Amino acid sequence: MPNKLVIYIHSGEPTQFSFAIVNGQNQLQNIHHHHDLLPQESFEEIIVIVPTEDILLTSVALPKMSRNRYQSALPFALEEQVIDDVEHLHFTAFDYQPDGQLPVAIVAHEKMAIWLQALDALSLKPTQMLPSVFALPYNEGQLQIIVESNILVRTGRWAGFASDRINFSQFLHALPVGSAPQEIEVLNFSDTSLAASQDSLFTYHEKFAASADFFPTLVQHALNSPGNLLQGPYAMKKTTLWRGDKLLKISLCLGVALFSLLFLYPTVSYFILKPKLTALNAGIKRIYQKQFPKSTAIVAPKLRLEEKLKKLAGGGDKGGLNQILSHLGQAMQTESNVKLKRFDFQNGQATIELTADSSEDFSTFTSALTNQGMLVKQQSANLVGTKINATIQVS
Repeated sequence: MPNKLVIYIHSGEPTQFSFAIVNGQNQLQNIHHHHDLLPQESFEEIIVIVPTEDILLTSVALPKMSRNRYQSALPFALEEQVIDDVEHLHFTAFDYQPDGQLPVAIVAHEKMAIWLQALDALSLKPTQMLPSVFALPYNEGQLQIIVESNILVRTGRWAGFASDRINFSQFLHALPVGSAPQEIEVLNFSDTSLAASQDSLFTYHEKFAASADFFPTLVQHALNSPGNLLQGPYAMKKTTLWRGDKLLKISLCLGVALFSLLFLYPTVSYFILKPKLTALNAGIKRIYQKQFPKSTAIVAPKLRLEEKLKKLAGGGDKGGLNQILSHLGQAMQTESNVKLKRFDFQNGQATIELTADSSEDFSTFTSALTNQGMLVKQQSANLVGTKINATIQVS
């Protein structure tokens, strides 16, 4: 299983790093303070711990929305809490809290660029970047304090601050009422006591540890920290392996979809077209039996109907089918508001059922037929709303 690399960027020294190699079981293997000593290998994860002094951890009340929407809304919701122009700042949101607050980390784009450029110069592509206070242990309702060159204080899952010794007391008293417990646990990696320099409002339980254990302590808790500043424009692309795996999955899905389509298309088409084919054959049978009532079977329907049509249209007289159809077409071009519903031709005479939008349209249509020399007889006419349903005979 590939190893993980944890990098600590020292406060005030953006190009001074400490490196820790952790195996797949999250066990610390080696610590290096020079990049040249790192083994030449690919790391499963590269976690970078950055100075909290350069980051503002705050929260804002926003209604629940998609990540893209609240990422766009954050600069405007928090512009009164920052001094710099919001265009110069990077806003990272974490998980919504039960009270509706959305925790946010704010850092200057300039700082992000400095850190990432320094890492890029070492050919290191981080997968996670988190404030150093997120590498402190977290216990609900407790303040976690670590003292080294500066003081790191974790006040909540997504909250905390960094301070020097001079201003620490002011930061502590500025915490919301009730958020600072009366008894405070302190893990001190320096030679100078923190409790001895503070007032008696709080009871400090201070433990001292070797300064060499400071970085391993951060590494231990950073491995389980979910916070990540690499969001939005700084989100890192997935590894080539992941992209290849995703491409393989997409190819398999497309292959399955194509196979399913090739199999299902004829089947679905059959079930869709089968009823239509049945209805079409039934219609052909009805027409055939009507025209050839003595026939017991349907034989060459197209050919026989064409032959009968030629006989009906033959002779060239004015009562021929072709001539009636020709005059009928010209009349319909004259009056487009007339629609044919049924046409029947028997013995040189056509019986036509039609619908006209108005009585004027009906009169115009019949007049057009009469003007072409056709004899028009009205059999029936009914007014339905504003439309006329009529039956006429034309010869």
